[in-house]
Amino acid sequence: MFSPRILIIGVGNPLLTDDGIGHWVIDNLAGRFPDGYSLRKEVDLDLSDVEDMREFTLIFIIDAYDHGGELASVVITRPGEHQPAAPNMISAHGQHLYDILGLGNRIYPDFPKHIYVIGIQVKDTFTWHEGFSAEIEPLLPVIRERVFETIESVTGGKPGP
Repeated sequence: MFSPRILIIGVGNPLLTDDGIGHWVIDNLAGRFPDGYSLRKEVDLDLSDVEDMREFTLIFIIDAYDHGGELASVVITRPGEHQPAAPNMISAHGQHLYDILGLGNRIYPDFPKHIYVIGIQVKDTFTWHEGFSAEIEPLLPVIRERVFETIESVTGGKPGP
């Protein structure tokens, strides 16, 4: 039986208020996934990360998004499918996430075809502050569960206990 290698990456800078939400989700989902899942935290994605992604068959990238939604709402997109209307990346990453993933597709024939970006609507990603905004802090448990359920909906079953 084929067992996909799954990578979940939390992207963001924990020193920029809500931009650290990707890291927080990774820390708070650890232990809920069986073997075959790898969890990582990155401030941003670059070419070395793209090369490493080739080891996996399914990838989830968790990041702060401005999709104009309600705070703590979660959207899932697939790079390439939503390119013209892609939500605005509100974090201060060096290269736009979709550009980096597109480059991976262009330079590596074996680049994974199943990549999902899970965007979380947050309040503030530009203020230098360790910790979350007062608006996001009480919503953290809701965010964790929404992200877990989103991953579960793609994988077809509970990723862990």
